[in-house]
Amino acid sequence: MKRKLVLFVAMFNILLPQSIKSPINSKYTELPGDNYSILIAGHLYGAPQNVNSVFPSSSLLGCLEEINNLDCAFFISAGDVFRSSDERIVLNYMKSFSNRLNFPIFNAVGNHDVGNRKLYTKYFGETYYDFIYGSELYVFLDSELDNSKIIGKQLEYFSTVLLEKALRTNVKNVIVVSHKLIWAANIPKYKNIYNHLNSNFGYETYDQFNSIIIPILKDIGKQKNVYWISGDIGCSWSLPLFYDKDPDTGISFIATGLGDTEKDLILKLDVMDSEISMSLLHLSDDSGGNIESFNLEFWEEYFDNTHILNKIRKILFHKYYLLGIVSVFPVLALLLFRRKKS
Repeated sequence: MKRKLVLFVAMFNILLPQSIKSPINSKYTELPGDNYSILIAGHLYGAPQNVNSVFPSSSLLGCLEEINNLDCAFFISAGDVFRSSDERIVLNYMKSFSNRLNFPIFNAVGNHDVGNRKLYTKYFGETYYDFIYGSELYVFLDSELDNSKIIGKQLEYFSTVLLEKALRTNVKNVIVVSHKLIWAANIPKYKNIYNHLNSNFGYETYDQFNSIIIPILKDIGKQKNVYWISGDIGCSWSLPLFYDKDPDTGISFIATGLGDTEKDLILKLDVMDSEISMSLLHLSDDSGGNIESFNLEFWEEYFDNTHILNKIRKILFHKYYLLGIVSVFPVLALLLFRRKKS
């Protein structure tokens, strides 16, 4: 009788929708319904230039009240929530943002978060994990464990989760979150994105990405919607958002991050009857646009133009160019003087 009761409770817990506890601020999600919204942002600490700051991005903190007023199930951070793995900075992050956030937060660790891995796990636990919420499977990866390579035990874990959970009938959408744009480093068509990340430090290409991970996701994509969201962009020399639904794999590759700039934005994801739509929450101005406008062509055109402007700027402010301009003035003055004299 006792054994039957245990089995009944286990089955009951599997079938009954569960609330999920955040490892970051210990808040619980509400029981999932058919419709809900979440927020997604990467690189929460903001601008690397603000070397003396011990708090997250001012654009994020300045809009915290507005964020809290949104009816969201939870917040996803795509890594680099701290400037460095210093206990004071970790506590300031918790005090100023995560503990003041009205809803749970889940993080895919970035290199700044796990500079002191022992400190991070002391406060927040495991660095890769997953859960099912509503009709979505969320998988959080640790892109810092092996220099952006999902290999070894993490690859075994990732493959098992995808093969055992993604194909469940109640799962309609699969959302993979990693800080590093692993896909940009390993898929040639995204070379321009890779070249304009916040940093290329810690990125490596590897065979298993295209030989194991992509085939599994591509196969799942025949039945489900697959999204891979990353957060290593957003600094002043990058852009705050990238989106591309790759026709070859069927995977939607997305990146979003803060840089403490006028371009800062947060991605809002709405689920309605298992259908996902996305909109933009601008933190410093209403720049308009939609997620599809930040596509591959936009990035290529933006950085081509920026590259030309930078070349012109370098020429105009080069010391030899300025020296040449200065040396012309005496010659012009002499010619004008002679002309007047004659």
